[in-house]
Amino acid sequence: MRDAQLTQPRVYLHTADLDASVRRVQELGGKADVQQVPEVGRIAHCSDDQGTLFSLYEPQG
Repeated sequence: MRDAQLTQPRVYLHTADLDASVRRVQELGGKADVQQVPEVGRIAHCSDDQGTLFSLYEPQG
């Protein structure tokens, strides 16, 4: 779910609990690729069960 898909505009949604949000995405049939961004936090690039792309963001600290 990287490279070409990450060149498209994408909505970023803030979450206080990225792990719980990713579990919910997966429970609903979606996919998520979690990445740590040093000094920023964690981001999960996701797609829902219909292929819609979005990202979840949990700030560091």
